[in-house]
Parts: sequence; C-alpha cells; structure tokens
Amino acid sequence: MIQKNLKKEFINTLLKGFTLMELIVGIIIASIATLAILYSVLYVQSSSYELRIKERAYEELKSYTDLWKAKITGRDFPESGSSQRTKDVCLDEDSDGNCTNQGKITSNVIIPSSLNSNSFAQRRGLVSEIVWESRNGGSRNISFYLEQLILPERGDSNNE
Repeated sequence: MIQKNLKKEFINTLLKGFTLMELIVGIIIASIATLAILYSVLYVQSSSYELRIKERAYEELKSYTDLWKAKITGRDFPESGSSQRTKDVCLDEDSDGNCTNQGKITSNVIIPSSLNSNSFAQRRGLVSEIVWESRNGGSRNISFYLEQLILPERGDSNNE
C-alpha cells in the first residue's frame, strides 16, 4: 500500500507541469537560440549583399579598364596634360530603378617609370580604381595597374 501511494505521488508530481523557474529557464534558452538564428541570417544577408556589390564593382572596373586599354592601343588619349578621367556607375538599384549604391571609377594614363631604354615599343601605364561606400559607411575600393603597348602608326620608322 505504501508503494502504491509512493507511485501515485510520483505520477502526480510528473503531471503537475513546470515550475516557474523551469519555465523562465526554458524561455531564456529559447530566446538565446532565436536571437542567434536571427543574427546569423542577418549576417549572411549582409555578407551576401556586400559580395554582390563587390562583384558588380569588379565587373564595372574591368569593363572600364578594357575600354581604356583599347584607347591606349589605338592612340586615342591625350599625349600631354592631365589624362585622368572619372565616371559614376550604379552598383545596385532598388525595385523602382533608383540607384541605391553608387561607385566612382577613375582612370589615369601615365608614362611608366620602368621604361626599358633598349626597347623600341611604346607603352603607357593605366591606373584605374573604383570607390564605393559599404552599408556600414566605410569606403571600399578596387584598383588595377597595367602597362599597355601602343600600336605603331603607319609609316613609323621603327616598323621598317
């Protein structure tokens, strides 16, 4: 009989439910897990956006640099004076077509400092850079430096 009563007591305590302390601890653990998941999702979204903007900036800079490489090859640049050019590009648009993230591309045609005196090839250096603002307000940039050969004009004495 005593064993039956003990079993009944044990079963009754199991069916009573949670104590207030157990409930509070459970809510705290669930809240921490939820906050960790939300933070992870926001971090991944932010990183994905920054990566997408960086890829877009790289493609814009690469395209602009290729354009200037062709201009240098075809001698379509000023021989003297400042040859720095600036172009604004949109890196991201909202659903209405408004630019939400804008970048600025600059390029400068220079005479390279490492010219070989034994070489008859003419060349120019090209410094190009794109600068944009990230979501957290910091400035990000990508820059290229290259040297491009200049095609000789028809009738150049170096070509004969």
